[in-house]
Amino acid sequence: MNFEIKAKYVSLFYGNKLNNNEVQNFLTQNNIRYIYFGPDEKMLGNGQLNYNFLNPVFQKEKRILYKVNKI
Repeated sequence: MNFEIKAKYVSLFYGNKLNNNEVQNFLTQNNIRYIYFGPDEKMLGNGQLNYNFLNPVFQKEKRILYKVNKI
């Protein structure tokens, strides 16, 4: 997957515009196990992530680290 496609997926992901299956496929294909969600990422969407398989494992100030759980 090239940079432009990955950048598009990142924007769609943080904007909550992908369904759970699309996100799971992208995360699995790219071996992504943790998601960082800080001020810059929050500006790409509505300020929160709405994917039910993300579990917050660390939070400090306006930054959250999520672990990706398998569905």
